[in-house]
Amino acid sequence: LRIAYVGRMQDEQKQVNKTLDALIDCVRRGLPVESVSFIGEGPQRRELESRVASLGLKDIFEFVGHIPPERIQERLA
Repeated sequence: LRIAYVGRMQDEQKQVNKTLDALIDCVRRGLPVESVSFIGEGPQRRELESRVASLGLKDIFEFVGHIPPERIQERLA
């Protein structure tokens, strides 16, 4: 599986922590997750990146940052 999250990394609105928790759980359960890309910015980005690094999952999780809206479809393809 290749998974992408596209949106602002701001928990009050997007609950991105819950999204990250669910994806980490999928990886730990041995689901065939090849990569997870977080596309976007927000106040929680650094916290999420640190959490992934502390769990040793940087080889699966990628934090891309902002991509112009017209290029998101290209990235997802």
